[in-house]
Amino acid sequence: GLEPHIKWPNDVLLDGQKFCGILVEAAWQGSELQGIVMGIGINISPGSVPDAVHQNFPATCLESALGSQVDRFQVLVRVLDSIKKWRKELGSTAFMQRWEEHLAFKGEWVRIEHSEKPSIIGRVKGIDQKGHLVLVQENGREIDIEIGDVHLRPGLPADMGGFHA
Repeated sequence: GLEPHIKWPNDVLLDGQKFCGILVEAAWQGSELQGIVMGIGINISPGSVPDAVHQNFPATCLESALGSQVDRFQVLVRVLDSIKKWRKELGSTAFMQRWEEHLAFKGEWVRIEHSEKPSIIGRVKGIDQKGHLVLVQENGREIDIEIGDVHLRPGLPADMGGFHA
């Protein structure tokens, strides 16, 4: 009964708060894929939520969202079942459509921060077939943002009242 949203590229939100992060690394030897490692962190109980001073984004946990205790093993089973189901669909139209349906901040102004580059401001349009975030800038120009060291923050253009986190 929960309505999760994906905070591009790899966080999952409930009511605008992060409760899950996903990191995927591919191991290559030349042009040959050797393997993939996936790490998934899910905040189950209130004790798993970092103190506010250590949060880069507002956070919550499943038990707070549901208002009841959660069986960790049931969560694990559901996650593994979902991975098994969607693994064969990765990159398919159905997969990309499902991602798009759950994309957070669609239609909202955001600021993309790069570690060594100037921030980029735009309105979230969606994601493209490669999984890049598509933004529409104030001048109407569409740009796509590749996955990398990118942090997404809700915000407004400076001439529309500044930024908010």
